[in-house]
Amino acid sequence: MRSLAFRTLPLLALGLAACADQSASPLDPSAPLAASASAAGDRAAARRVVVFRAATGAPQGFAARVRALGGTVEAQLAPVGAAVVAGLSDEAAASLAASADVQSVEGGGYVLDARAGEPVEMEAEVAAAAVASTAEPRTARLYSYGWNMRAIRADAAWAAGELGSPNVTVAILDTGIDPTGPDLVGLVDLARSRSFVAADDSVTRERFPTRAVWTDLEGHGTNVAAQVSSNAAWLAGVTSRTKLMAVRVCSVYGGFCSDAATIQGIVYAVDAGADVINLSVGGSVFKSQGRGSIAAYQRAFGYAHRKGVTVVVAVGNGAVDRDHDGDAYATYCGAPNVICVSATGPLSDGGGAGPFEEPDAFAAFSSYGRSAVDVAAPGGNWKTEDFSYGEETWTVVTGQSRVWSICSKSKLTYDPTFPVLLPNVCSTRPGTHFLSGYQGTSQATPHVAGLAALLVARHGRDPSAVRRAIVAGADDLGQPGTDPFYGKGRINVARSLGL
Repeated sequence: MRSLAFRTLPLLALGLAACADQSASPLDPSAPLAASASAAGDRAAARRVVVFRAATGAPQGFAARVRALGGTVEAQLAPVGAAVVAGLSDEAAASLAASADVQSVEGGGYVLDARAGEPVEMEAEVAAAAVASTAEPRTARLYSYGWNMRAIRADAAWAAGELGSPNVTVAILDTGIDPTGPDLVGLVDLARSRSFVAADDSVTRERFPTRAVWTDLEGHGTNVAAQVSSNAAWLAGVTSRTKLMAVRVCSVYGGFCSDAATIQGIVYAVDAGADVINLSVGGSVFKSQGRGSIAAYQRAFGYAHRKGVTVVVAVGNGAVDRDHDGDAYATYCGAPNVICVSATGPLSDGGGAGPFEEPDAFAAFSSYGRSAVDVAAPGGNWKTEDFSYGEETWTVVTGQSRVWSICSKSKLTYDPTFPVLLPNVCSTRPGTHFLSGYQGTSQATPHVAGLAALLVARHGRDPSAVRRAIVAGADDLGQPGTDPFYGKGRINVARSLGL
């Protein structure tokens, strides 16, 4: 399957924190780790999704048929009418796809597209103080950085006592979550969290043997999770009591999110009792080449809807017009039964704490389209200016804003040149916390998921009621009614809750 997702891009440095030299050992996070052939292979044909023509369980004798072709069945996803297989050659996969009861055999996926700046060093906090501000998120130490929460009037909801419920769970389908930081400690359901990325599991066991296998090696998932729910020791989230479930479907190796892992993750999150699923991945597939994966995702989201699970997804980056993208299909936003989110943000955040220039400006990177976007939410932004000298013209970033969180303490950096996993300052300074700023529709999506969690606590597990409340409460920005950029508007937490 050919993907149209955009690759991750570096941001201007926010203040590089140097890493002290340490002696290398197999268990030392500062030791470079070569990417193994199996890790690289996970992105290729090692795992494929088999989509059956019938949206039910696997056909009789399917596992034996796969074994005869030299492969194995890793998972049978009866609610989706699909299975995940491994070890098939291209020829064997083509042979299986030619079966009368098989619609397709595909092995694609998407690449995370959020932009992350260099981590900013912060002073260490003692663990005892980590949850001191849970009941009052406005006392978070870096509350001034939280333009995003004020933009959606989450602060008004907090003042009215709307802090979320520990009986509501949001599954974060991403790169994992670091559950040890002061803003997330105690909020992640350790028993129900899972990983579906075997290559990353091996790295975790080698580098961080005392941690859960699904801990966040990339950083993206931790930033996303902290927007949904946070103890608000450093930075507030939309809620401060909602439970989080880490479901790793994206890899530290280039941020790749395979269809095999993602579809497994969706089904697992539903079966494990998630009330809301956050999928901060946006991409496209050519309709003519990805009919099977399109069907599998639509079936998976339909399964979630029937089980009472609200699914929130990102429209994607790259400023793609989803109304006029030809043969491309917005893999998640094109499906029914999801809430699709675009991004907004200030053109400048004054370095983090303000002043904030035009907080509701539509994000320069966000994709858009009336046929795709339901609502908008804060995801960061930037502005540029062209400078000319003679015949040369340069485009320079003259302002930007970010969505902040504490950096994952198990974060590593993938260098595809060699390839190798390199130490990251966030994981090599155990006594120090680092602040990490991201930009993307990935960051916009969890704001809506956090609001959905508050609405589930009020209305119960009713995805249609949750959607109606989110849309009805949104601030109508841009063109009146449904706007191609903001959809029905930028979310307003207080108004959706009737405050």
